[in-house]
Amino acid sequence: MTMTNALVSKKEIAGALRTAGVTRGDTVLLHSAMGTLGGIRGVDADDRQGFFEAIFDVFTEVLSLPDEGTLVVPTFTHEYARNGVSYIHEESPSETGAFSEHIRKKETSVRSLHPINSFSAIGKLKHAICDDLGKACYGHDSVFERLIECDARMVFFGASMRHMTLKHHLEHVVGLPYVYHKAYFTPVYKDGEKVGLPFLACVRYLNGKVENNDCSEFEERLRGEGMLGESRVGGAKIIRVAMRDAFDEACRALRENPCYFLEQPYCETR
Repeated sequence: MTMTNALVSKKEIAGALRTAGVTRGDTVLLHSAMGTLGGIRGVDADDRQGFFEAIFDVFTEVLSLPDEGTLVVPTFTHEYARNGVSYIHEESPSETGAFSEHIRKKETSVRSLHPINSFSAIGKLKHAICDDLGKACYGHDSVFERLIECDARMVFFGASMRHMTLKHHLEHVVGLPYVYHKAYFTPVYKDGEKVGLPFLACVRYLNGKVENNDCSEFEERLRGEGMLGESRVGGAKIIRVAMRDAFDEACRALRENPCYFLEQPYCETR
């Protein structure tokens, strides 16, 4: 984790989240790059876990965890799909950032069961979001569907909208030409026992043509529609957008151009 030299207080971080529109009782899907923030006053620069716990303290205050709000982070495990590494629900570490791993390991967190695209949640709706899901990581009975249904907010804390995981749910739901459905049979374990297979994922063709764009055009589109809340703290930019708003606007964009989220067209769009 590389941090800037700036020092900010927990009060300043909380104020920046509130300025961006994050409020008490919200359900937040957080995408983060915490190293952009800088140091936190009162936390030793070498105390990695203290840094993450200070950030968690801020979200606890702003969202009023665990009684009113809910914090959700992606805890994806790409090694399962890429290298055939077995998934152990209680042990397989998050590969989507150190802060997400910090949340996953907390005693009060609940992790959704999927060997590629799991999420960990803390707060009021953690079980409603993470329990009794289908075996596909996107679409019906997925975490994404439930987050949209409960009017969640996406928050990008230091991370750009390039990291918007919602776009993969959109690829599944809209039915885009550069993805297909795949079944996975590598072992999955939960509570020391094997889980029935297969698990399913909507994945992209690996032919060199499918590369994400940086979502800057989509960000400007949302900003133009007045859907974004924005602020800064230390070296980190914060963006907040309602998931339903982002989903609906992305669907409109994808109707116009099915390759909207790609660096270059995958197919003819005329």
